Amino acid sequence: MKLRDPNALSINDDIAAETIDWESEGPTSQQREEALNPENEIPTDPAVDSLNQQGYQLEITSVHTGLSVTFPAFLTQFEDTFSSSWSTVEAYGRMDTMPVYQNTRRSINLGWDVPSFSITEAKNNFRKLAMLEKFLYPEFDSGDLGATTIKTAPLFRIKFANLIMNADNEKGLLGYINGGFSTSPDVDQGFHMDKGKIYPKLFSLSVQFTVLHEHSLGWENGTKFRGGTAGFPYGQQDPTTNLGKTLSQEKNEQAPDNVRESRNNLILE
Repeated sequence: MKLRDPNALSINDDIAAETIDWESEGPTSQQREEALNPENEIPTDPAVDSLNQQGYQLEITSVHTGLSVTFPAFLTQFEDTFSSSWSTVEAYGRMDTMPVYQNTRRSINLGWDVPSFSITEAKNNFRKLAMLEKFLYPEFDSGDLGATTIKTAPLFRIKFANLIMNADNEKGLLGYINGGFSTSPDVDQGFHMDKGKIYPKLFSLSVQFTVLHEHSLGWENGTKFRGGTAGFPYGQQDPTTNLGKTLSQEKNEQAPDNVRESRNNLILE
């Protein structure tokens, strides 16, 4: 037997009818959730389901544990910074210093919202948050005398569509977290409450990620860019992309002029 509440939602008869005041506002949201969802099924917002089904997920993997956490990509901030470092040398009689190139580094400032459609989803989001915070700790190795030493530093891989990816294999981008994950509950949206514990209906996460590239970067003879075969940095190939399929430079120089010109002026469809 199934009962029906004022909002036209079916209530299984294993929910005690006397706990629900049918004459007032109907069953609570918690009672609806328990009635409509089987055990271990997490009710989610249709917008969240849509993002997940289309593959628009932010995936964060702990390198030293191999564990991953995914969030629907409700991005609120994306700042991708490429910065060149220079040192300078003073020279007698020169008005300007002499610049000496050091390196070019990449860092990403990322922010996203984590909403919860139900208290079950809110609890699951908190489990993900706790896992992220655990990822920040290193792996230890215990010695014979009981002393512990750091075995592996807490590196990460982050993947989001083509904006954050390894340009060589389109997997997660390797790097490390500067400072940690910043968490900010949106108190205006309220909280889910359950047995003396509270879970925010919406909280925001932000992180600063320093990239460690796993492939070469830079120009070859001013014509090809060594930045992975998938198109650096956002998966878009152009005539400068080194596809990794060309002959060595020595063999290329030995080719006829028209062949070398054709290779150097490669146009990708």
